[in-house]
Amino acid sequence: MSRFLLALAVIGTVACSDPAPLDHTKARGMIEASLAFQAPLDDDLRRLDPGFGDPYLKRELLRVEGVTVKPDYPFGWSGQTATVLFLWRWNRGPLAGTQHRTLAKLHGNSRGWTVYEDVLAKNLRASIAREE
Repeated sequence: MSRFLLALAVIGTVACSDPAPLDHTKARGMIEASLAFQAPLDDDLRRLDPGFGDPYLKRELLRVEGVTVKPDYPFGWSGQTATVLFLWRWNRGPLAGTQHRTLAKLHGNSRGWTVYEDVLAKNLRASIAREE
């Protein structure tokens, strides 16, 4: 019985271990590498205006303004969730002059940090819509 409890304690400790700390530099790199951030401009806008058809048009992350990390409940057993506020813009074309503030959500556990791609894609679209 004591071996079972010991094994259970070891599994619980490993499953509950915190991810490596998340700083601005690491959060920036993860967001820039995400599929949502690298995705091209929506096809609808490209059809409306040929100026948006530039194959070199991409997002540039200007700076991470804040990183807030909170444990997932109960007691952080599921890991941690980070909210990252960042400022970005398009690198060229008619949209290049506007800066956008967007929130990204990241999940961290003993295996590391991952970006919630669906949340980031939705928030990128929403931040563009707010600025128009």
